[in-house]
Amino acid sequence: MKEHGLIKKLENQAAKYKQRAHKSPIDRKRHDRIEHDEQKMMRVAYNQLGWSYAKIASFFDRDSRTVAGKV
Repeated sequence: MKEHGLIKKLENQAAKYKQRAHKSPIDRKRHDRIEHDEQKMMRVAYNQLGWSYAKIASFFDRDSRTVAGKV
């Protein structure tokens, strides 16, 4: 049950982070920096939930290589 609450919190935070995203009109990829609050939530997903970089990247709409460098 605790895990479910944590996932719900991550969903809410990820939605907030996606709203402030800057996407390129050419390749539709995110070109904004990962802020400290987003990095902290990615670290929570990695350490507490045991998610892979790829899963975290898809959840936060990021590239997995970027996530791997920040977590």
